[in-house]
Amino acid sequence: MYLSNFSFSVVDGLFTESTRQRAYGLVAQAYTSITAEDFAAFVGYSVEESVKGVVSQGWQADPATRMVMPKKPDPPPVSLVPNEQQLARLTDYVAFLEN
Repeated sequence: MYLSNFSFSVVDGLFTESTRQRAYGLVAQAYTSITAEDFAAFVGYSVEESVKGVVSQGWQADPATRMVMPKKPDPPPVSLVPNEQQLARLTDYVAFLEN
């Protein structure tokens, strides 16, 4: 139908970049340090490109040990529920279970 007019290279490029950004986030959460070679294999870049990418995102790269130290992501804000509201929810839940 209309697929012949659509450029899949754009979608493929966006999908690849999205996957790489998710891989960066996963490495940042899971590792305190990782070898540049392992990181490059994980994100699908060459070692040089991956080191440039991590440095541009504020991570640290040690050329002597060829290690990459990810910058830990900021934890998501925790919404605090007031104690009175927690007690009201618990009371409603217990009352629901009793009926």
